[in-house]
Amino acid sequence: AVAGVQIDVTATGSGDHTIDTAAEVRYTCNGTFKTDEKPAEVIGNINTSMAGKAAWIGGWWYIFAGSYRTPTVSLDEGDLRGGALRVEAGVGGRECFNGVKGVFTSAENKWQPADFPAVTNAAYLAEDGGERTWKDLDLPFTTSAAMAQRMAKIDLERVRQEITVPKMRCKLLAYTVQAGDVIQVSNTRMGWTDKPFEVIEATLAVEEDSDGIPYFGVDLALRETAAAVYDWSAGEETEVDPAADTNLPDPLTVGAPGAPNMAEALYTTSFSSGVKAKAIITWAASADAFVEAYQFEYKLAADGTWTILPRTADTTLEILDFQAGVYDLR
Repeated sequence: AVAGVQIDVTATGSGDHTIDTAAEVRYTCNGTFKTDEKPAEVIGNINTSMAGKAAWIGGWWYIFAGSYRTPTVSLDEGDLRGGALRVEAGVGGRECFNGVKGVFTSAENKWQPADFPAVTNAAYLAEDGGERTWKDLDLPFTTSAAMAQRMAKIDLERVRQEITVPKMRCKLLAYTVQAGDVIQVSNTRMGWTDKPFEVIEATLAVEEDSDGIPYFGVDLALRETAAAVYDWSAGEETEVDPAADTNLPDPLTVGAPGAPNMAEALYTTSFSSGVKAKAIITWAASADAFVEAYQFEYKLAADGTWTILPRTADTTLEILDFQAGVYDLR
């Protein structure tokens, strides 16, 4: 048995963020699932189609599509139950990334998974020391390449909003706040004035005062957010090939590495062989995320036969006892 799903989610949002929805609605959910699949997996696939999340709160499912929600609650130091506000300024290295790539269900590819254009950010790459790190995004219920790119950018912008508050111990007045809401937080010590945070978790807490009398409060887990996370314009979209040449990826198209460079050095050998020359070969890494190894070859310019060295994941190697001459490298 197969259950069909088609959910149109038009998330117009609010605030001063911008999005170009002239060509298509922001999100649609298009896909099927079998009735024996786990509900958590089905809900997860639906969430991917709208850059959103679903939360079980007080016996009800709440669905939050990927759109900025204008804060209606503001909290400051006077709303806390006491104690210092613990703040974490960054996410772990494994959780952070500066590029998003992945697959969506492409009609042009006979409804098979196809790559959507990768979304990157040069500023984030520079912040990470020039090291490209990727997140793979699987969008099984998305059939639009433009929509896939929009959601990839949201994923990228979300993770770069790195300030988190693991536990904000609030008074009971914060009971109106629930997971998925966006609130404003002001804190003099942290230099925040109406800084927007998304509520990740809201928990009712019971504590005792100095006389042993219990009282209620609310503990909030927060992650910073911004309206600009959801911005998008038509100029950011990268077109995909409307008529794919094959159902399979081209295994022969690989991003080329930099041209090899050779430097000469002398080294002392063992067993009284004396001083010999060695060649140190270096090259710039390929920008292709799928490159696993390099294979270096060289020959004397006058020869027709190449010497092929074993593959290596490094971008440098040494050739010992290298003889004088004019060489071709590749």
